[in-house]
Amino acid sequence: MKSRICTILCLVTMIGFVLIFVQEKWHPFKLKPLAGVTFTTDKPDLNLNNLASGKYQSNIEQYSRENFGFREWAIRFYNQINYSLFNETTCHFITPGKDGWLFYAEAFRDYYGIEPINQYKTYDRAREWARKNVRMMNKLRYVLKDYDIEFLCFMAPNKAEIYPEYLPYHQPAPADAIHTAAYYDSLMTAIDFPHVEMTKWYQSMKDTASFLLFPKRDTHWRYSAVYGYDSLFSYMNRLNDFGIPDIRIDRLVQLDTIYCENDEQTLNLIFPIGNDSPKYRADISVDCGEGCRKPKVLFVGDSFVWDLETYMPWRQFMDYVEIWFYNKSAFLGFEKEKHPIGDINRLRSILNADFVVWYSSGYQWGLSSYDFVEDALLRLCVSDSLFEAQIPWVMDSLSHDSLFWKYHYQWRYSEHRDDSLRKYAVKTLRDDPELIPGLGGEAMPTIRNTQAIQLVQQANAIANDKIWSTALRILASRTGRLFDDILDEEAENVLLGRPLMRQEIQVDTASVIEYEVGKLMNQWRNNAESVKYLEDKAQERGMTFEEMLEADARWVINERLRNGELF
Repeated sequence: MKSRICTILCLVTMIGFVLIFVQEKWHPFKLKPLAGVTFTTDKPDLNLNNLASGKYQSNIEQYSRENFGFREWAIRFYNQINYSLFNETTCHFITPGKDGWLFYAEAFRDYYGIEPINQYKTYDRAREWARKNVRMMNKLRYVLKDYDIEFLCFMAPNKAEIYPEYLPYHQPAPADAIHTAAYYDSLMTAIDFPHVEMTKWYQSMKDTASFLLFPKRDTHWRYSAVYGYDSLFSYMNRLNDFGIPDIRIDRLVQLDTIYCENDEQTLNLIFPIGNDSPKYRADISVDCGEGCRKPKVLFVGDSFVWDLETYMPWRQFMDYVEIWFYNKSAFLGFEKEKHPIGDINRLRSILNADFVVWYSSGYQWGLSSYDFVEDALLRLCVSDSLFEAQIPWVMDSLSHDSLFWKYHYQWRYSEHRDDSLRKYAVKTLRDDPELIPGLGGEAMPTIRNTQAIQLVQQANAIANDKIWSTALRILASRTGRLFDDILDEEAENVLLGRPLMRQEIQVDTASVIEYEVGKLMNQWRNNAESVKYLEDKAQERGMTFEEMLEADARWVINERLRNGELF
């Protein structure tokens, strides 16, 4: 009997290993992919050099961990055991609370005053950094007011502050602890810096609202965001009587479907957590009466902004929008055309806006301003020549700093010592623009990057002129040059009194249609869903893909022309 059990166990084990090998090699079983960000390792080449250096051994081990058969199921099984038996997750940024609630781990720690220590080591350093950030925000607001641009902050609500009763356990905060968002709120209130703080209002709504202000298993506010953004745009309008259309929220309508909670999916469990969160849709009307204007708005911040698009009819109360996500990726326009932040003309975007809104929530205020404020101050106030003039004295200061050499001793005797010092000096100035004369101290900035600002303002004037900008886009299409480069050159032409390129291009209905058709065809060619749709449509109608592509593009552009959208 004992021998038979051992035989069976051996056979099961062997079959298991064979199945794992087969799954890794050929993937006959289709498994649900894991949620979240995945980093992959390429399979290393097996050769003598890689073997001798140990590179093959280390890389093949990492590759095997990422690609063994049934990896997705094994990870989900392990996660399920941890969650079901111990109410723990292997997702480092999600903390399970009571009754199936989920919270960001950092938000949970910030509620008890611990997160600032993780970020800054001491509460004094956290306070110092916050005071400096708010001081620089106030300076940026002062500068932008010169160009009739309002700069303000939006403080989205913090789930841990709204529903603390569902946090996993109580942890008394140290006596000198700070709560990040609340501390920033107090600093901005003290200097009358314009900002909208939503946590207190949501706390007051909590007991009277007929719906949860946050889904149980998602840390974003989702459908309740409509009340926050209604408040934001109403506040923006009161800052300067801009004439923003009136947003009216009648009610939230409960739908028959269940809300799909993103944070629950990132846990990668076998069995989904029971979901009893209904979906809601807001009944919203937008009134643009006499004298109303739709603003151009630049948002800079975290993921709380996406619910503006999901739950609000944003095209009805904004003329144009840009979203700088964590100041890393730029999403331009209502179509959210994505670019790395370094690929766009940031000064042009800032000066093209009517309102610049820096926003975040809870503990993420400790990360402000994702270098946005520092970079904006440099672009608006500091010319290239002035910036370059500061580098030598920063290099000299660093070269005599014993603490600096303690952490960068490898540079002291390097042949590239000066190059390394220069790079660090540039980084130092970019991280702390208050080191530059005219930006330091408590006083408001006294310097401006006048020449760059004049060029950008002229470029924006051209870009906002439909006929003129269309002429330059047609020229860019014909010559293969970037539109931004042509726009800058045309702005210089205006400022220097040179002949204008728009005089070389005839802008009539036919040329605009041809340009717009070509642009739309290229967009569709680069969109997998559009390609599939057009391929199926072409097959049904007995046409080639290119014929169908052009026919549909011409139909769309002619509709836009009839609706007055091209001119």
